[in-house]
Amino acid sequence: MQSTSAPTIRLPWLIIAALLSLTALPHQSLAQLTPSKLYCSVNKSIPMTVETPDGADGDIEIALLEPVSAREVERAVVQAGTIDLASVFPVLWARQQAPLLYAQLIIDGEKVGSAVVLQPLITPLVVINEGFNQEIRNAFDAGDRRRLEQLLSGERPTSIYRLNFPTQQQSAYSGLRVYTDRNILFETDKGDIKIALRPDQAPNMSFNLIHLVEGGFYDQTLIHRVVGETKFVIQFGDPTASGLGGPGYYLDLEPSRIQHDFGVVSMARSPEPNANGSQLFICLSRRGTKSLDGLYTAFGHTISGADTLITLENTPVHPDSDRPIEPPTILSAKTIPAPPYGEGPPPVTRPDPDPNQR
Repeated sequence: MQSTSAPTIRLPWLIIAALLSLTALPHQSLAQLTPSKLYCSVNKSIPMTVETPDGADGDIEIALLEPVSAREVERAVVQAGTIDLASVFPVLWARQQAPLLYAQLIIDGEKVGSAVVLQPLITPLVVINEGFNQEIRNAFDAGDRRRLEQLLSGERPTSIYRLNFPTQQQSAYSGLRVYTDRNILFETDKGDIKIALRPDQAPNMSFNLIHLVEGGFYDQTLIHRVVGETKFVIQFGDPTASGLGGPGYYLDLEPSRIQHDFGVVSMARSPEPNANGSQLFICLSRRGTKSLDGLYTAFGHTISGADTLITLENTPVHPDSDRPIEPPTILSAKTIPAPPYGEGPPPVTRPDPDPNQR
């Protein structure tokens, strides 16, 4: 027989435990460096707010950190309240080369809150489709109207593309895109997938995903493609689930150096390299996707949800097709605050590694 007094004995302890957990939280958990606007023109102010809780003691600092390594470029003492990051760090406008950096708040020697992404606005490298351009010239010179119509209609074989990223190009440093670092959480009917973005490798793709997620674009969309037998990819981001849908615009391919591997997030596209929109894929193995390196823009890593990826990989598909018989659903997608830069979880690895890809 269950004692009727049990709830009255346990409830106070639950309350006490909750209170103790709250009082144990460090004051830093309430601190955050927050940009005041998204775009800051070169040689102008970069307004931000330094938020610290009442009664917080210790030095308040900001460090500029390099991507991946989190190595400090500079560190400066600041005060709580409104600051101009350009005055704190004149190097931001003095640099001839302008790599992406992170601005991280530090209180009493500890990193606190999400970092702020400082993305340089630089004239992008142009993708020259030399093979495609030559095909058009050849068809024009030969008067082959049918071939011209085929090329311009989008029915273009991948083999005609030869990408060339020029090493010298006149460019301009126009300013910074400034925003708080976020991770992406995709909630599916098979489990959750959490993603950390890599704006250092693909700044426009990374920010585009934040924009689409926060706008509700992926909510209640289907995972319309699963190529699991060869441990290739799962693909989603098309509201029509036809493989043809998108956000109504295209982004140019970015020359990311991230290798495609299990859990890596990359942009799906048509054979046209600059046809990147909202469809993305998540890789299921290095062996299955290494041929995509450099040809598709990889821009993120899965940091939680490896088991969900394996479950999705095993989704039954139609015979002679990569379309799921019962497509899994992205229930919702949202951005969540990223941990202090350099302190987040590492990329996931495949739970059952393939010995042939070691």
